[in-house]
Amino acid sequence: MIKKIIVFAALALGIFSYACNDSIDPKTTFQERFTLYCILNADTTFQTAYISHSYDVDGYDPLTNTTDPALDSAAISLNVNGKTTYNMTATSTARTDTSRYKTAFKYYALNNYKPNDEDVVVIKAVLKNGKILTSTLTTPPTSAVEFLNEDTQYPSASTISGLNYSWVLTNNFKLGTIVFYAPKLELVYVKADNPTKKIRISVPKYFLPVNGSDQPVYQGVSTGTSVKYYDESMDRVMASISEGDANKSNYIFYYAQFTLLILEKGLASYVSAQDTFNDELSVRIDAADFSNITNGLGLFGAYSVRKVNIKISKNYIYSFGYKTAY
Repeated sequence: MIKKIIVFAALALGIFSYACNDSIDPKTTFQERFTLYCILNADTTFQTAYISHSYDVDGYDPLTNTTDPALDSAAISLNVNGKTTYNMTATSTARTDTSRYKTAFKYYALNNYKPNDEDVVVIKAVLKNGKILTSTLTTPPTSAVEFLNEDTQYPSASTISGLNYSWVLTNNFKLGTIVFYAPKLELVYVKADNPTKKIRISVPKYFLPVNGSDQPVYQGVSTGTSVKYYDESMDRVMASISEGDANKSNYIFYYAQFTLLILEKGLASYVSAQDTFNDELSVRIDAADFSNITNGLGLFGAYSVRKVNIKISKNYIYSFGYKTAY
């Protein structure tokens, strides 16, 4: 998941690899800039970071650059609560997409820090040229989040229609702490002609008539502590999956899944600015849209994930002509 973010970060470097001047020339004097991306996962001890720099190209297309701009010579550290410092190690892994860059994917990692509730974390990256990039965050109080209601089957066994989720902060946390949430509901299925590839499709909360057509409305990032998905949304998404395909039995359903991301302020601001929420945090990084890195560009954030699997009634699945995996 984090690797997807830092891969997209590398792609975004082309956006600011040159500056624009509409009245004279699309390119101006090149200025080297540095980017730092690190998203702390409060559910694991394994943390990663990515650092890179802008580059110039001949002509106007940044995609003509085939030299990976990632840097592996920086010294990156995390200082927690002003007491403990963790040093990240430069490492690399085989690149899955070699259509542009052929060399290994370079990043930084450490495997001995699992964020606690409301850790104050300072990231510091000292570059080879002496430039220092920094940022500070407070991790969300993730252990304090507890579900009050979590439907685990559909249609629900309760008398309440749709799928309903609510949660609360149960433990003590610092006065004034604001926690942000990003909920998402997905249907998970495969096609019989390709049974090893699981497909996920998001379900909106409801559909809203706009200019003569119904537009899906999804829950964005907010401080709210509840969300409801209406029956009509489930029905419409289920029907749309095989739209135009008479072979309904080719669709095999596993379950639905509700995902709740718990975010600190920086990451919440970024996700809100992007107005998108796909594959948890796999969203396009555009440094021009948001940055919380001092002396550079990029993103320093923290999150945790809660998931609820929802068993879908066989009769409900059969009503669309589909099959079940159970």
